Amino acid sequence: MEDKIQETFVLAVAVESQQEDKKPPVCAVQVVAVAMEDEKVLPVTSKEIKKKKEEKKEAAVLMSVKGILEWAFFLASTVAVVTVGILVFANTPISCSHNQCPNLTPAQGAKVDRYGYGSLWLTVPQGAAATVGLLLPRRHARSRWSLALFAVVSATVAHYMMGRMALIFIGAKSAGITFIILGGGGVVVYLAGDLLGLISLLVKGPEQASKLQADPWRKRVRLRSVEEGEERAAPIRQTRRAMLLPKILTRACLRINFVDQLGRSMAASQLKASSVVPIDDSKMMEPVSVVPKKILLNPLFVSVKVACILALLGAIVLASNAADALKQSPCNPADSCCIELTDAAGAKVEALERGQLWVSGVQAVAALLGLLLSGRRSQALAFIALTVGAVNICMDAVVDAIFIKAAPGDHSIETNAIVHVVIYAVLDLIGFIVLILGQFFFI
Repeated sequence: MEDKIQETFVLAVAVESQQEDKKPPVCAVQVVAVAMEDEKVLPVTSKEIKKKKEEKKEAAVLMSVKGILEWAFFLASTVAVVTVGILVFANTPISCSHNQCPNLTPAQGAKVDRYGYGSLWLTVPQGAAATVGLLLPRRHARSRWSLALFAVVSATVAHYMMGRMALIFIGAKSAGITFIILGGGGVVVYLAGDLLGLISLLVKGPEQASKLQADPWRKRVRLRSVEEGEERAAPIRQTRRAMLLPKILTRACLRINFVDQLGRSMAASQLKASSVVPIDDSKMMEPVSVVPKKILLNPLFVSVKVACILALLGAIVLASNAADALKQSPCNPADSCCIELTDAAGAKVEALERGQLWVSGVQAVAALLGLLLSGRRSQALAFIALTVGAVNICMDAVVDAIFIKAAPGDHSIETNAIVHVVIYAVLDLIGFIVLILGQFFFI
């Protein structure tokens, strides 16, 4: 019995020495690198330096979301201060010569009043959106981007109306060279700033919020490689210790036929002890760089927000026109802009204008909910707002057709009505096209 045990032990030792000579491969254990509190970063390559330089050049030309919100808030505050000053000094008699005072026809005066009131009403949502966007924290990047887009689009339309007012004064030859330089130049500067803001929002997208600012309890970011070669950031919770090693390591599987069960168990125990490879914990702890999380701007998000903004602006403009017409009804026959209608035509026009107010309200509510919500719900609300907007435009076209029929010889009314309806229809059609393209290119 002792000879058999000794023979088995010698065989086990021989197998062990033979395995040490062959050095069988051990299955590699994949261990996830865990971030530590050290401030080491990965070495910066030339491509990263070039990318940073390009981002700096781009940032020097384009405006940030915060800058656009501040621009819209500054313009809204300026208009509010000027309006309050006008209301304060409205009853103050100011003497002026015939060259200084505006000399406008009643039709030009009505247009000036319409554009002036429109620009003032558009300043209200502009200032509100800019204020809310500035008060929101940076972690609400998409909401800030949507509010900035709404504010700058409202400012653009308001400045367009101001430009039309300036053109009316210049065309009536009631404006001096000082007004042409200051008023016309100011409107050009405003429109240029609005255009730069729109381009910056569409090119740069939402802000790049760092996880260090967004989530204080998540302080490190792990890089993951993507097929296209891009690098995205994924948050990892900060840990002070490395992960625990697996309790069981992969070992080489060898088939050895032993004579006795005792010899087999002894040889297996020896092989298990020799196959364990020590692992250095320092190799597991790789330095990880902190990378800001880039919020990707998908086409569906942009298309929905643009469609909702177009629908909201259309509802505001059509509702203001209908409310102004109802307020001035019945008009004074001595006024050159007044068009006499029959009782049936007048009742039909009044019913259509009141219906426009209700339809514009539904359209505005759907567009606002589409701006505030996200996902498929916002897309459905944008489609509803554009569809209701098309109905609103049809009602406005019917009202214009009644007025054109009542004044067949007045070509100016016909031209204005056709141009307005075509502009509203084109904007609504652009909203539908943008919404469809966003769905088509969404991945």
